[in-house]
Amino acid sequence: MKRLVTFAALAAILFFGREAQADFVIAGWTFETSAPITSGLHAAENGASAASSFALTTSGGTISNPAGNGSAESFSSNGWNDGEYYQFTTNTTGAQDITISFAQAASGTGPRDFQFQYSTDGISYTNFGAVYVGPTSDFNGGVFNQANVLEFDLTSITALNNQANVGFRVAVAGTASENGGTIASGGTFRMDDFEIRATAVPEPSSMAFVGLVMLGGTWIRRRR
Repeated sequence: MKRLVTFAALAAILFFGREAQADFVIAGWTFETSAPITSGLHAAENGASAASSFALTTSGGTISNPAGNGSAESFSSNGWNDGEYYQFTTNTTGAQDITISFAQAASGTGPRDFQFQYSTDGISYTNFGAVYVGPTSDFNGGVFNQANVLEFDLTSITALNNQANVGFRVAVAGTASENGGTIASGGTFRMDDFEIRATAVPEPSSMAFVGLVMLGGTWIRRRR
């Protein structure tokens, strides 16, 4: 009997260990497939969700596509003011445990302080964490720099799970520039390699498996 119980427990551990490793990209933007020269919606370049887009708000900023973080392209704009942002939206249906990573950089007269935000409906946005100071290293198209990469773990925000329309913003938070002055009209803020990752929501068959294992354990204990 003990062997049977042990086998059932091991089977459950192995099954859910496999499920836990099912990490995948919902949507990602590398800005490599076409030069980002407009502020309009940009579809995700990779990932499982087709309902994904990118946009930004700046006050008449000039958009350009300088070298990225170890890549040929990034998305860059100037004309930044407090509260303006880069925005990424997607569909998390069938997904949970959301995590975000991206690379960012700014010029000396570009914005210094930022606020990461999320939305569970694609309309209203909530601050996540405190205002942070952006990386001080510039992008180098020939060298990837981990110091330019930021990561946000939103697994605790369960309201983002399994939703038709969620959003994420990297917003300018204040008027200070990277060099300690005030943001200039020509100061740039650049984004690269924005990636939304998740794990799959367990299918009903997975839950049924758990129920069977637990029921089997209960039956064995009663038999004893």
